[in-house]
Amino acid sequence: MSTPAFTPHDFWLRSYELAIALNTGKTILISSDDQEPNALRFTFDVKMQVGLPLGWAEISIYNLDPNIMNEVIHPGSGIVLQAGYATGSHKMATIFQGKVFQPMWTRENVVDYKLTLRCFAGNAKNFVDTNFPRLQTEADLVNLMARTAQNQMHVGHLDPILSQTKLSRGGVLLGDPNQILGDIASGHGLVAWVDPTSGINIVDLGNLASGGALTPTHDPYAPPIPPGSDQKAKTGTDYCIIGTPQQTWEGVNFDVLLDPSLTIKYPPDVVKLDMSSTTIDLLPLSQPFGNDSQGFIPPPTVSGNYIVAGIRHYGDTRGNPWYSEITGVTQNGLLLAMGKPQ
Repeated sequence: MSTPAFTPHDFWLRSYELAIALNTGKTILISSDDQEPNALRFTFDVKMQVGLPLGWAEISIYNLDPNIMNEVIHPGSGIVLQAGYATGSHKMATIFQGKVFQPMWTRENVVDYKLTLRCFAGNAKNFVDTNFPRLQTEADLVNLMARTAQNQMHVGHLDPILSQTKLSRGGVLLGDPNQILGDIASGHGLVAWVDPTSGINIVDLGNLASGGALTPTHDPYAPPIPPGSDQKAKTGTDYCIIGTPQQTWEGVNFDVLLDPSLTIKYPPDVVKLDMSSTTIDLLPLSQPFGNDSQGFIPPPTVSGNYIVAGIRHYGDTRGNPWYSEITGVTQNGLLLAMGKPQ
């Protein structure tokens, strides 16, 4: 009986830091550097999805000092949450940066005081009111809007077609930037979204879907090697899958030990399942493929490559959960996830 070699994540020591910037100028810091049992317990649930302008987080802090709690209970406080592990490729990094939208105070188990912070990242409410001269391209309008919006934005990837035609007349940009971006994109059959990581994106997902083989941006994921197994660890493989991946219409959903390197951006992250050791829980073959009359659920990809279309990081600093839930989609599945016909 052989003993599996240790991985770079030996012992999977958790690492985390929660920073709350108060309106008074103070900063509350809760960190794994604090010696237990003095470190406060908190839980977090962070969600991000391609195509949505906002990322969301719900963070619950237990038994915070009442005087400090009163200072925190104000919408608009800045939040920076870092989580991960002390070593290895899952090393601690920022998984959420945003603002408090709704603070709530509750009590649990009679003796535990809990402060829950509902937070968002991105521009929940934005407005633009500016004008532009003639002979501007639509790409120029997007950059102008990003600079002059009430909450300034940065520009990520713009399809080259937006720079090809100059407008013969000037005009006014007035209203919700997300709505204006959507109108610009739909005029060319493109998809627009603003995400906290990569900013404004107006892209042709059809090109991505027909762009050939996907190239993984992370080490392949695989389930842990069972104790006492003769299976040899592969160099460059991340043995961190939790449970069994679940097949969906668009691709596959699966959990891994918390991986802060995963982000929602364009070009998107691409993850790979090690199909030689990973079992996928398949949907029934008789289940129709959405509203597609051409067939049924497609089989999992042979390559095991999937585009990261959604991420959920969730954990408890004094409990078992410390995971990342990945919504992986195939190239055509990304079009379905974004509501765009194939």
